[in-house]
Amino acid sequence: VEKMSMTFTLTGKSSVLSTSFFPPIKLEEDAHYFLGLIDFETFNSIPNVDETNNLFHYDDKGVLEFPVGSYEIEDIETFLKNNLGDDNISLKANNNSLKCEITSKHKIDFRQARTIGTLLGFSPKILDANKIYKSDISVDIIRLNIIMINCNLVSGAYINDKEIHTIYQFAPTTPPGYKIIEVPQNVIYLPVKTKLIDNITVTFV
Repeated sequence: VEKMSMTFTLTGKSSVLSTSFFPPIKLEEDAHYFLGLIDFETFNSIPNVDETNNLFHYDDKGVLEFPVGSYEIEDIETFLKNNLGDDNISLKANNNSLKCEITSKHKIDFRQARTIGTLLGFSPKILDANKIYKSDISVDIIRLNIIMINCNLVSGAYINDKEIHTIYQFAPTTPPGYKIIEVPQNVIYLPVKTKLIDNITVTFV
């Protein structure tokens, strides 16, 4: 006997998407229902530069403040060049070593709080002017490791010994500012834990 099948599409600009149904959707009592994610689309606008790491200190008292946003190494260099002058600073990524190189006609102070130096792979220290420096640790330009998509209707997923409502998770590889399109090759269906759907809430963590 064919049972009820439905597709839900939720849209919005928040990390929490929610919609309510009136009257509620009634599922058949003698049937088991499962829910899975078939498509997820968004823009990678999760900032890697925020109020914790958006300052660039140079010379004795100079400070540049980066607007909160998503940056690649090239974007950081462009911002610095626009504010310090094209010939005054150079910042290049080394994709082989996952580190970066910086040279400047200004003294750079990566010891200060909220410095962008941590994102660029530099430990707290002063970089003298007119010298080439390589970051001593790996660049931390991608601060996002995993996106977890949760739905209030399902059960059966666990992190360690705690039950969660995750229907899908993935590691995004899309650069900042570009569109993420995630279509699971094998949809994982988890059991729906209710027979009366009056609300669907999806959260992105």
